[in-house]
Amino acid sequence: MSGKPVNILWALAVTLGVTVAVVVGVLAAPRSAITPSRISPVTNSKETAATPAPTAQVAEVTVKTAEATAVVASSGTKPDNAATRPAATTPPAAAVEPPPRPVPPIVPPIPAAPAAWPSERGTADLSGAVATALPPQLEKRWTWEAGSSVASSVAISDGAVFVATSKGVLARLDLVTGKPVWTTPAVAAGYGVAPLVANGAVFVGDSAGTLHAIEAATGTKRWTVELGGNVIISANAAGDAVLVCTEANQLKCLAAADGKERWAFTADQYIRSIPCVVGKEAIIAGCDGVLRALAIADGKERFLASAKNFGTGVARLGDAVYIGAVEGDVMSVALDDGKIRWSLSGDMGKVTMPAAVCPTAVLFAGEDGQVAALDPKDGKALWKIRPGEGAATAPVIAGQEWWIGDSAGTLHRLELATGKLIWAWKAGGSLSGGVAIVGEWLVIGTGDGAVHAFTRTAAK
Repeated sequence: MSGKPVNILWALAVTLGVTVAVVVGVLAAPRSAITPSRISPVTNSKETAATPAPTAQVAEVTVKTAEATAVVASSGTKPDNAATRPAATTPPAAAVEPPPRPVPPIVPPIPAAPAAWPSERGTADLSGAVATALPPQLEKRWTWEAGSSVASSVAISDGAVFVATSKGVLARLDLVTGKPVWTTPAVAAGYGVAPLVANGAVFVGDSAGTLHAIEAATGTKRWTVELGGNVIISANAAGDAVLVCTEANQLKCLAAADGKERWAFTADQYIRSIPCVVGKEAIIAGCDGVLRALAIADGKERFLASAKNFGTGVARLGDAVYIGAVEGDVMSVALDDGKIRWSLSGDMGKVTMPAAVCPTAVLFAGEDGQVAALDPKDGKALWKIRPGEGAATAPVIAGQEWWIGDSAGTLHRLELATGKLIWAWKAGGSLSGGVAIVGEWLVIGTGDGAVHAFTRTAAK
């Protein structure tokens, strides 16, 4: 059909009082007998909102057929020559307002706050990985000045960011705006570890060996407990229990509700690992070179494996955990029988930061600044790079990308398959705590006392 009949039909659709018989007559008319139609312009919703409405005007469409001429007005008036009009099987339709044109949905510039990153490595099993990558285009949405160094990762839960500072201040910020909801009075010893959010509270240990439980909603104190040794590693949660290691070579299990001690396990040397919670057990590794599983119910020990010196915690994927040693060795250990599935003697220096693991890769960062990607199944090398000035934070995997901070204070976004750099951002301060990723948000603290939040670039 040519353009002119299409215009006529469109005009008949937006003007009212057109009967079915007239439409049929137009469709049946010869092309040569149809004259161009006059249609009052229709504005879109934005133009309607910005421009005053014109005075009342009837849009008129003139339709000529071989038998008669019919004038159809938007007011619903009858055609001038009703006698020659094709017989209608139904009465003319009543005049109604034309429906408004659909308006495309507006994409909100700020993503809603989703899910949680409640502890330093994101999950109770310390995988350091989330399934979905961040949006391709990111912008810094807000910065909060903490007043002192943020030496570890932040925690994110219920649309809030929880920050612990070196001067002993704990703060709750709104994830979307960065505005403080509450801040606590400073504790003298200061915080050097990441907070844990669980059971309605925020748990964080100070450098004097006190574990603080703060109500997440209000910032008021729930309880404090003296642990008998400095807290140098973040706590983890297992149901209604809190698990925390100290420099007294101990792992303690406390009730989240009141801080009462349920049991304590003492190793021969430091335990420098966040307890990895897998089912009914907590997996820990110590400087005594022993990887062990402890029953969360009573602390009963189950030996898994040994090495010379474990200087970090484990990351779990499926039925295995992945861990590095101070001597540079990295390995995969089966959880059921403690069998070492593979072990490699690396050339990347000491491994003192926890791994990140997903089904396609396990990432280890060494003190020499290199990051190695290995196949989780057999330990086969995939690639090895030195990001920027060398790795300074534990890696975090997000979809098919991974994130890490270097020793010069630059945050790197890289491809997981190749290690190729995608994007980098200079923080302006040192980066010693890893990133926290929740949905479309990434939050990181810096050594110069700032907390930065990134999300997808807002629609213009």
